[in-house]
Amino acid sequence: MSQFLLHLIYIVVGLVETFIATMGFKFLQRNMIIPVFITDWVYNFLMCYVLVTLVKDTQNVWLIVSYSTGYALGGVFGIIFDKYLAKLAKSKGLKRWKRKFLKRIKR
Repeated sequence: MSQFLLHLIYIVVGLVETFIATMGFKFLQRNMIIPVFITDWVYNFLMCYVLVTLVKDTQNVWLIVSYSTGYALGGVFGIIFDKYLAKLAKSKGLKRWKRKFLKRIKR
């Protein structure tokens, strides 16, 4: 496998890992049990994969730099995506529906 492709894979894995972690924290704040379980499972799987592969090749600093770059970008993309989802929910009136649903439950 070429070095360029390997670095690209590490950037993508770091990006996906942090994006999933960010969305998992957002789901946790909203008490969404099933999405939290799924995102945590995928996050831990990716984290274990990265740890094992980085430990095998600790001499290659550029792999660590590639992964760190993807990791940082994933957090940014996760925040941007969450803002997009909030805007979408607001335009569709989902918060109003949630308030009505909660009032019915409290009665």
